[in-house]
Amino acid sequence: MLFGRVLRQCLASHTTDVSKYSKAISAYGRRSQWEAALDCLARMRTDGVLPNVISFSAAINACGRGAQWSSALHLLREIAQSQLQLDVIACNSVISACERGSQWSLALQLADEVCHLQLRPTVVTFGAAANACQKAHWWEGALDLFAKMASVRISCDVVLCNTAISVCEKSSRWPVALSLLGSMGSLGIRPDVTSFNATVTACGDGQQWERALGLFTEMHDIALQPDNISYNAAISACGRAQQWTLGLGLLASMPRRHIHPSPLTFNAAAATCERVHLWETALLCLESVLEAGQQSREVEIAYNISQSACWKARAWQPVLSLLAARRTAAAGAGVAPDAAAVAMGLAALAFGGRAAEALAELRTEVSNVGRGVGAAVGAKVGDLAWRRGRCGGWRLDLHMLQVEAACLVVQAALLDAAGSPGCGHGALAGLPAGASSDMLFVTGRGLHSEAGSPLLRPAVLELLCEELRLRAGIDEANPGVVRLPADQVRLFISGEHSSDCTLHVGSTAALESIVGGRHRRGE
Repeated sequence: MLFGRVLRQCLASHTTDVSKYSKAISAYGRRSQWEAALDCLARMRTDGVLPNVISFSAAINACGRGAQWSSALHLLREIAQSQLQLDVIACNSVISACERGSQWSLALQLADEVCHLQLRPTVVTFGAAANACQKAHWWEGALDLFAKMASVRISCDVVLCNTAISVCEKSSRWPVALSLLGSMGSLGIRPDVTSFNATVTACGDGQQWERALGLFTEMHDIALQPDNISYNAAISACGRAQQWTLGLGLLASMPRRHIHPSPLTFNAAAATCERVHLWETALLCLESVLEAGQQSREVEIAYNISQSACWKARAWQPVLSLLAARRTAAAGAGVAPDAAAVAMGLAALAFGGRAAEALAELRTEVSNVGRGVGAAVGAKVGDLAWRRGRCGGWRLDLHMLQVEAACLVVQAALLDAAGSPGCGHGALAGLPAGASSDMLFVTGRGLHSEAGSPLLRPAVLELLCEELRLRAGIDEANPGVVRLPADQVRLFISGEHSSDCTLHVGSTAALESIVGGRHRRGE
């Protein structure tokens, strides 16, 4: 219907010359209706009108807007086969289509071809190719584009420079980003706020906080007004270097410069506090985010950071209060609370001397598949039971558990073996009361983990050896198994081991990995 209406409008004069069809194809392209544009191109041929380069370019542009890179490339081949004069506009549209369709390598190859075919590439050609480099985090390709521009005598502009700096920032190449920013003056290009923001971020990510703050100050010197992104980048740079006083000073200076901190700014400041255990200040940042009534993602990040700050400062009650608030908010939204938050709350209960409550909650979470820590345990609920090992001892399979869930399960197993007063017995089925045989924890060797290296095994070993002061090790017969000898089980049951508290959460590194929402699956 719409196709017919647009076409009728463009053919109102009842002529069927190529310009009328080209105009209709362009109209569909502006509306991102690539299928209608291709139908219109096909209609031309049906009506005996041969498309020209303008018609093809309009159709290619429509495909580009719809990220239909394959169709755009097919049309470019048709131009060549039709022996029409290929122009740079059509090529630019195909490069843009490939970039939008995540075909970054192909986009760069086409930009190369434009140079080789002597089609007089434009800033648009290199801009589209630079965007492809940015999405692919290919900083070398971005620098190569600069060299090509110089060879064909095309002047760079601020947008292209900013794209190249952004590529370096995303590729963790702060020295190259800094060099590009410094070279803009010699190219006759005045850096803008975006230029500085990308470079400040690159330096901050590279632990170059002094350089980042130097660039932030330079913006004022050259009469550039920093924006929210500038402050976020500078505060984050201070946070990574644990320069919390400088980071909070930047936050405090924003109202004086008539800049209202965004939730991202408060989260950057909270992350700075979290690194140095300033949990009370982190909670104030959380309050500011909640008062702003922002989207759930910013709120979730703010809760994660604040809860981690309280955890690191061993402020157990605030950890539990935050978990209660998150549960209330999650219930109102009809979703389950974050699994990492639940795991941290269980550990806070244990550290706070409330092991019975921690175990009771663990049992509840394990039984609730698809929710909270239960989601981490997931399909393995049926296997979370002790089995007799072939070579003696009791075997517990921890495969595919998240690190934090696995550590909690190991703790539950030990407390069950000890029959801890007030804890009850039977968090995990199959282990006889008072059993003191070897305990075998199957962790795997990390062959299927995202990082390609063991995650569960070192976390379980750290829990047993460093936190609980028990003598455990990798099983000689199977490197994917952690063995806790019977004498160490008896030592734990007797209560004579030298751990600092009844129940621990295990690896600090494991906990820190949860805070940013980076849930890690085991082996």
